[in-house]
Amino acid sequence: MASPEEYARWIIANKDKKGTPEFETVAKAYQLSRAQPEEPLQPKPQSTQEIYEDVVKKRGWGSGFLPAVQELGGRVTDITGFPTAGVAANVAAQAIPMLLGGNVAAAGGAPVMEKAATGLMKSALKPSSKDIISGDAAKAITTLLQEGANISIKVATKIRELINKLSSEVAQKISASPATVDKAHAASEVYKTLQKFRNQVNPGADSEAILKSWTEFNKMIANKIPVQEAQALKQGTYKVLADKYAKMGAVENEASTQAQMSMARGLRQGIEEAVPGVGQLNAKESALINALEMAERRAGIGGNKDVGGIAWLANNPTVAAAMMADRSAAFKSWLANKIYSLRNTAPAAVGAGTTGVYQASQQQ
Repeated sequence: MASPEEYARWIIANKDKKGTPEFETVAKAYQLSRAQPEEPLQPKPQSTQEIYEDVVKKRGWGSGFLPAVQELGGRVTDITGFPTAGVAANVAAQAIPMLLGGNVAAAGGAPVMEKAATGLMKSALKPSSKDIISGDAAKAITTLLQEGANISIKVATKIRELINKLSSEVAQKISASPATVDKAHAASEVYKTLQKFRNQVNPGADSEAILKSWTEFNKMIANKIPVQEAQALKQGTYKVLADKYAKMGAVENEASTQAQMSMARGLRQGIEEAVPGVGQLNAKESALINALEMAERRAGIGGNKDVGGIAWLANNPTVAAAMMADRSAAFKSWLANKIYSLRNTAPAAVGAGTTGVYQASQQQ
């Protein structure tokens, strides 16, 4: 379809054809084209620089804010190898001061920010319903936030190194200790397990299996166990049961297996009681192992997909960054840790304005 100007030029050039069917057809086409609304001019897409200059100006963040935001984005780009990740980091750097505004401070400051960080980390981790029900998910989220750990293969490797370091510290404390572990710790845990399995309509076979397991242990092991031997028995039991579970499936639900686990648990409690400092190290190691298992699973899933997805098709860099951030477990966990680290600093900085909050985030 021609434009109104083209029809007009034809009519002027062919005035002598007025009254002919051809002339009338062009005249009607001209009238119809004039009746069509003109297409609106498409706004020119803003560059990333223009977008952030506009945001900083509207927010009144000061001239020193934009270079710092851009520097942060550059660092993220260098680390991740994704330019869009740098853009997303810029968005996050702008989002954090907005999240830490007066309304948040007035509503309770740190508790509100901690809740926001927890929810964001949960979204990044995407725990299974089983992990949520057991409480392992909540423990993992807390551990990741307390350790400032993101959900990525690189960070998972660092967590594993920390677990190995804690394990070495435990081994050193135990190897140097002259303490012994009373076998009664194991007996107490076995009794609890026995009571649990007796509370059923057919307790006979399970109860017999538990008592058989205990009798074998009781004959082989003295009442006072050197702490080094207790540690070796505990670690060996866990390893054997883990191998069985890997091969056979739900072996941990069998009564005899539960009895062995209860004895190993009793030995652990006895070791922690006998050797000062081991309990705290074991608790931290256990929390890290739990977090590592879920974080590695999530990082492995995230590593198999394009972090940008359809974000690369977005014309608006801010929209692309938001889409990319929502798909990236590493990015969301990074932002969750950033908010969590500011939970105590930000309320004090709110009085100095948004720039003060941002400066506090950089000091963190």
